[in-house]
Amino acid sequence: MHMITVFSYTFCRILNVGLMFVKDRLDLETAIGYRTSASAVLIAKDQVAKEQLLPSHELNFTIRFDECDARLGIGMSTELIRDENVDVIIGPTCASTAYIAAVNAVYYNIPLFAWGLSTSYALSDIARYPTIGVLSVTSYSLGVAIHSVLLSFGWKQIAFLYSNEDEIQKCSILKNDIQIRLDACTKSGFTHSNGKIEINVLVKRPPTYERSSVLLYIDAFSDMNEIIIAIVVEIKKMKLEDITQALDGGFKRTFILAAKDAGFLNAEYVYIFADTNAKGFHVPLLGGKDRLVWEDTNTPKDNRDAEAMIAFAQTLFISDNMGSGKVAEDYEAFNKAVISRMKDPPFNCVDDCKGTNYSYAAAYAGQLFDSVYVYARALNSTLRKDATAFRNGTTIIENIVMTFDGMSGVVKMGKDGIRYPFFYFDGVGESGEQVLLGTISVEDRQGLYKPLYTSEKEIWWARGGVRPRDVPLCGYAGDKCPKNFVKENVAAIVVIAVAIALVIFAAIFSTCYVF
Repeated sequence: MHMITVFSYTFCRILNVGLMFVKDRLDLETAIGYRTSASAVLIAKDQVAKEQLLPSHELNFTIRFDECDARLGIGMSTELIRDENVDVIIGPTCASTAYIAAVNAVYYNIPLFAWGLSTSYALSDIARYPTIGVLSVTSYSLGVAIHSVLLSFGWKQIAFLYSNEDEIQKCSILKNDIQIRLDACTKSGFTHSNGKIEINVLVKRPPTYERSSVLLYIDAFSDMNEIIIAIVVEIKKMKLEDITQALDGGFKRTFILAAKDAGFLNAEYVYIFADTNAKGFHVPLLGGKDRLVWEDTNTPKDNRDAEAMIAFAQTLFISDNMGSGKVAEDYEAFNKAVISRMKDPPFNCVDDCKGTNYSYAAAYAGQLFDSVYVYARALNSTLRKDATAFRNGTTIIENIVMTFDGMSGVVKMGKDGIRYPFFYFDGVGESGEQVLLGTISVEDRQGLYKPLYTSEKEIWWARGGVRPRDVPLCGYAGDKCPKNFVKENVAAIVVIAVAIALVIFAAIFSTCYVF
């Protein structure tokens, strides 16, 4: 239960809201694109008015495009705060620009709410960023989710491979934050029912995802680890003139088929794909469509889709399902509203928002809605205590603890300004469908893995129903196989056998002599 104060001022104060978007990055359109997400703030504004959270205040929006470029991020966040006199910034949507804008917001004590792909764990440092709220899922939380799954299956040694086919540094940030989590587990000795957990992390980064490059790096750690965490970018950047084409990608498919062809996809290896910007084995495309990760996107086709599906059936996926979580019917209405209201002020996006590519809301549009709503709720609580603190970022974030059903699922905000996330653990069924195997909720840096299968054999159907071992039965070097008693004790067995034979012979001889 929460308390909301309804104000009854006789005047209306304008709250200037700065919005930072990505507009002309086709590779980010399905996730955080301006043309398919921005109007979520209007829908949130209506909800704020409906609940009378800020009845004597009017939200006014000022828009800037940082394009996930750190240089633009620093300039535009400064411009919004200093020149436009905004009271809050909603955005940026990428980790690289969120860092920069957050520093500005802290300096001016302005609240800032990051969403979308602003996944950096650094933003959760409340001492360093006391005016920052984060609605997106942090990559550190993904590390917590990975750790929870590893504990559940008793896997204590992993290799960690990540892609650098990435221009917004997402993979590098993911790698760093996840490694911080796993290193912390190693050093602190997290306990489990089987005792202390020690996780050895080996980081490898292929220069490209060509088959030869993949094989080089898999071979490098194949004799050290069999549980492989893979952060592999699925979508590559395209030029704006190619906007009518479907986004290509296919790196995961190239990766897993290369591993299979080289003999690194068998009963001894487990590949776990992990990402904060994914829907498991479904790859989102422009216009609200998607494809399965094993489907070939090249021309001509290699006719290996069925083979690739079986290969992916031996892998697992941990993701946030791209922020989805709202009931399908409710979200569909929200999706239609986002697209239709882009024509409304201040966006007035008509001709520029036409076409199939802009016919479905961006995956993280729900987080944008929730960012505005969280701000309004926190500001409501703040003004109830101090009516002059409408621009005091530190005080507003101190009032951010809340839980509600948002457009991006259940929103539970912690006292450090970070949202407690929810992850999905997916596999592939025998008919080629994505199967939800479990969920991982993360709170206060601890993860709770909840399996949703009745028998673990359901996970390993492509492996004969047997869970892969953490370490090969004979060790990585093949020198730790259980010793064969007969081979190891041939001499002793011969001596014992001879002795037994002599005893039997003597007994028979004695019996004959007596008679």
